[in-house]
Amino acid sequence: MEEFGLEYSLETLQKLYGRDITEISKSAKPLVLEKLRGKWRDIAIEAIKFIKESYAKDHLPLTIRQVHYHLVHKPDLYSNDMKHAKKLTKIILKARIAGLVDWEMISEEESRIYDYKPSGASPEEAIKKALETAAYTVGKDPWKEMGKYVVIISEKRELGPQLEAIASKYYVRLVCTRGYGMWSRMYWESLKIKEAMKEG
Repeated sequence: MEEFGLEYSLETLQKLYGRDITEISKSAKPLVLEKLRGKWRDIAIEAIKFIKESYAKDHLPLTIRQVHYHLVHKPDLYSNDMKHAKKLTKIILKARIAGLVDWEMISEEESRIYDYKPSGASPEEAIKKALETAAYTVGKDPWKEMGKYVVIISEKRELGPQLEAIASKYYVRLVCTRGYGMWSRMYWESLKIKEAMKEG
């Protein structure tokens, strides 16, 4: 985001929100392959290689489960159990933070999105198209008209239905996340925020 004179790196964001680099939680630190011990370095290298080669070939993101099952075929290195699956999830997350794996290369379905935006249609067209939702689909986007971008982000996906009742009433985008999928979702949300900033 150079046009705003800001570089949105992990370190910059931490300083922006008043956190020192030493205060980062263990799970948020970038992956350093040299610091991995024993077989986990080999597992990380193989996982990163598989993700990159697969994406270069098909241009489709992989799920962490797909990476897990790829590694299962190497029984001398990796086991099909919860311990290995959880450790792999953390390794891939840290690899993404470190830039060793692009965010686009991993797909996660841990988030639910509730996005409410008027269609811009006239009331007559909207009623004809969807009578039951006409009240929520006519007119201009009120937040855009005010020059604002509002999003609610909840780390508790189970709260979605309750928050949806409020978000839909005020045309607010609602993102409910859970688990490691939150990292992917926050990346994609940052692109939407960046676009909104470009639009003023």
